[in-house]
Amino acid sequence: MTESRRAPALVALAALPFVAYAAVVVVTGSFLGPARALWWVGLTGVLLLALRRPLRQREDRLAWFAVAGGVAAWFAGDLVNVYGIPLSLTGLPSVADMVFFAMYPLVLVAALRLARRSGARDRSRGASLDGPIVLIGGAAVATSFVVAPVWPHVGVAAATMPFALFYPVGDLVIIAACLLGLWRAGGYRRTALVVLATGVLLLGAGDTRYLVRTVEGGGKDLTSDLLWAAALLAMAAAGALGTRVAARPRAAASGVTLCSGLAATFVLVVASWADVPLGAVLLAAVALILCLLRLVAALREARQLADAQHRALRDETTGLPTARATEERLRELVRQEKPFALVLLDVGGYKQLRLALGQDLGTELLVQIAGRLAGDAVSAEFVARAGEDEFSVLVPLPDEDSERGVDRAAELVRCFDESFGLEGINVHARATAGVASFPRDGRTAAEVLSAVELSTSYGAAGGKEVAAYTRAMEDQARVRLALAGEIGDAFGAGEVIAYLQPQVSLADGRICGAEALVRWQHPRMGILTPDKFLPAIAHTNLMRRVTDTVLRQSAAQAVAWRPWGMTVSVNLAPSDLLDPELPDRVMRILHECGARPSEVRLEVTEDAVMADADRIAETLAELRRCGFHIAVDDFGQGHSSLARLRELPFDELKIDRAFLWRTADPSPAETAIVRAAVALAKDLALEVVAEGLETPDAWHRLRDMGCDSVQGYWVSRPVAPGMFDAFRAEWPERAPVAGAHLLG
Repeated sequence: MTESRRAPALVALAALPFVAYAAVVVVTGSFLGPARALWWVGLTGVLLLALRRPLRQREDRLAWFAVAGGVAAWFAGDLVNVYGIPLSLTGLPSVADMVFFAMYPLVLVAALRLARRSGARDRSRGASLDGPIVLIGGAAVATSFVVAPVWPHVGVAAATMPFALFYPVGDLVIIAACLLGLWRAGGYRRTALVVLATGVLLLGAGDTRYLVRTVEGGGKDLTSDLLWAAALLAMAAAGALGTRVAARPRAAASGVTLCSGLAATFVLVVASWADVPLGAVLLAAVALILCLLRLVAALREARQLADAQHRALRDETTGLPTARATEERLRELVRQEKPFALVLLDVGGYKQLRLALGQDLGTELLVQIAGRLAGDAVSAEFVARAGEDEFSVLVPLPDEDSERGVDRAAELVRCFDESFGLEGINVHARATAGVASFPRDGRTAAEVLSAVELSTSYGAAGGKEVAAYTRAMEDQARVRLALAGEIGDAFGAGEVIAYLQPQVSLADGRICGAEALVRWQHPRMGILTPDKFLPAIAHTNLMRRVTDTVLRQSAAQAVAWRPWGMTVSVNLAPSDLLDPELPDRVMRILHECGARPSEVRLEVTEDAVMADADRIAETLAELRRCGFHIAVDDFGQGHSSLARLRELPFDELKIDRAFLWRTADPSPAETAIVRAAVALAKDLALEVVAEGLETPDAWHRLRDMGCDSVQGYWVSRPVAPGMFDAFRAEWPERAPVAGAHLLG
């Protein structure tokens, strides 16, 4: 049996002797004999239950030993009361009273220990008034309906009245301490304090009944005994039940406070037509004033909570709903079983744009994007900001098989085709979109959100403008996660290899070098391209090991090619460019391999440079001073301005494969774009390399435009280092230049 089931079972077992005790008393009319034996058995079980928590668990052990000590003190006091000899000195409490009194400081210590502050505490200021309200309101009630009626009848025993009143007053003090703990404590302690306060409240009820009956000459009765038994059982069970019951302590505290306030009001009402002691009236008035202050504090906190909830549902920057608001709308549609598609738009390179533009213009860009998306949306769609550089659009669907979500995502992506005007600067932003729908891709709001996030990440990694969720993405995500865990061992096993894609001069067909492209020769999955494993480690220290491994192999290759003057180009990751030790790292590796900086070219992408343009510009300048040739890769895909391109220390411009022609008859616009890129590079005195060459016609066009060299599948796919010689042998026969030769 688990602990969550064992604790209530033990409490029920401890209660059985008291149930039997009540039955015997009702049947026999006597508290002696079998009834008394069952009473002692019940008290023994309660004591054992109270000791169970501190003996089994270390947490709050002192507090629960104090509770057990309090139960033991009450047990001992009852024994003395039945079998002991009271003191005969008039005006002093009996020996039983003295033993009973020991319970109160022990239980008070336990309540105060459990009321220690914790990180999960209620920070409400108004809640701090709960304890005083209960204490003062309870004192007013006790003074009015317990002390006042009893006091005139005590006669010569008036000197003992303070000791008799110790019981209800002590109960009130402990209850107030428990309520204070509900405000301060957190976790299981709150529940434990609720149960403990309930026990003390029952104890007070039993004490008050016994006091009144004693004054009236009746003494104890079955009701008093059962109230005491329930009280001791609750106090002993507080530790066990506190770990299981999901109590609502704030509601409990508020309920007790409300009852105390109503009781104080009742005292004042009674005082208007009956004789109520002045002290009781003053106490009731103070309690009522505190209740009014508590109400004012509660109203203020409610207003603050409403404001906080509004802020949580509305983005302050863009004025759009937040991700939390989207989640609530999704859950509502799921409950109503209405089909919908969720489109998640990722603004590519926003962080780099913000760094380049500055914080203010970066924020203004978000505001304009939000306005454009909201303006494009139809009335039934729900546009929200999903993250720093993400927006979501909830699209209702006519049925669960509709492809409207994918079509709508493509339309939303086209909202970014037009530039954004920021203080006279035309900024081009691009977006990729992921799409997931209910109920096809998820049966709950959480499943749909997970699916759309996965599809968006795959779309961005794969260069797709729109990526619809598929179940295969889940498998691919697991594979990527597994690969990220395995790649650490791949370095030592020699499985990370720099493949080489030849670069050829357009002027004479000479092989002038190669670009190193990383591959993972996986023992089970074969040759893996970078898109299969690099995204999973892009922001980890493993990325540095990839760069260092490729650089070391490329440097060794450059040394082997030194007689022919061929170079090797190596790509640097964005994380490499942010490393202040990069120049020293690169030089150290080249020194170990015996290579020269002029033999290794370093390539960086536009977006990588824009991540921290000033800092990276210094790093690139330092690398150039070391003698390295620096190339800007994938030109045309990033956000760098022409002015920024001129300021950075580049020697070479590589035109992205997306701009090269895929057909033998390109459009005039396509030709104009490539011609402009080549002309720009020449004006900046940069060498020009075209990537992605796929046709011989493109070779001749690029040569006529003044491009210096090319690489692409028409020349050669990336090959293993050992296969490069085979390409070198067959290339002269395929080169479209008469007399083309391998090396200069």
